[in-house]
Amino acid sequence: MNPPSPKKGHATQGVVTGAAKDDDTVVSDFVDDDGNNTTTVLLFERLEKLLPDPIENEDDFKSAWDTLLEIHGRESVKINENQIPKSMEWKIATVVTRLLIHFDFLQIGIVDSPLF
Repeated sequence: MNPPSPKKGHATQGVVTGAAKDDDTVVSDFVDDDGNNTTTVLLFERLEKLLPDPIENEDDFKSAWDTLLEIHGRESVKINENQIPKSMEWKIATVVTRLLIHFDFLQIGIVDSPLF
């Protein structure tokens, strides 16, 4: 039997994920008022921290967005970026795409040994 699906603004009943915070405490699943799972939000925030800083690495930051614009199309990006609120699916798609671009996964993939 499947557990009941969580309702907005309520923790899931008796379900605990394996996601851990920085202090290694276990995080239980919680669906916020926007319908986002807090475990997903925590993972999203961690992935976002891996991206180049827009102030310190402005060229890397802009180049990832420029490539994302070319992949998704300027109008598509414009429409999705102007949504209020932005959908979590769009936010995740842009972060993952920019991570793949920044770390050259699109060209070299995952390597077993250093390239240099």
